Amino acid sequence: NKLTTIENDKFGNIISMKVYDAESKQLLFTTTNKINSQGDEIESINLNGDGSVSSKIFYSHDYDIKNNWIIKRNIDEKGNVQREQKRQILYSN
Repeated sequence: NKLTTIENDKFGNIISMKVYDAESKQLLFTTTNKINSQGDEIESINLNGDGSVSSKIFYSHDYDIKNNWIIKRNIDEKGNVQREQKRQILYSN
């Protein structure tokens, strides 16, 4: 069994998550996320229970004229794009 604690920002995004072993209370891993002024995730760092880095993922966004992302890229530590998401938003008048 695991116990999870979560901290959210004003947008409701998860900025910190810690997972513990429910019985021993030992920290198993931590995730911290950085959020930009638009409320979008720009960095996610995953740490093992001992504090060593498990992974780092960075995100870049292209925005439309209403400041909503239309392209989101997941970028690894070496700067390689691992995934690219595109979306089209239709606005009513």
